[in-house]
Amino acid sequence: MLKNSVPVVEYVLMTDPIAACLDESTRGLCKPLIHHFEGIGETPTHYIDLATAEVSSTVPQRGFSGRLGAKLKFELNSLPFVLGVKKPAAGFRNLGRVPADAA
Repeated sequence: MLKNSVPVVEYVLMTDPIAACLDESTRGLCKPLIHHFEGIGETPTHYIDLATAEVSSTVPQRGFSGRLGAKLKFELNSLPFVLGVKKPAAGFRNLGRVPADAA
């Protein structure tokens, strides 16, 4: 999605599922676009112009145990990929790969 037709210089570009996760005030800042991405096709997107929008970010402040828990969760979730049990991006239709169960 790096090559796109967003008409501004500083922006956040997102797909429909990501835009749906935003809170109501931030979602109101989104402007819709339809992009045609090679290998994917027409994709509805939304962008926020960062030069004119004031977007508030609320990052939860975690204590030591919260940060440790998040780190352990990340490490455990990535373990199957590190061990080679799972392949990253397996089955993505735009990568030209055939899923293992379809071969």
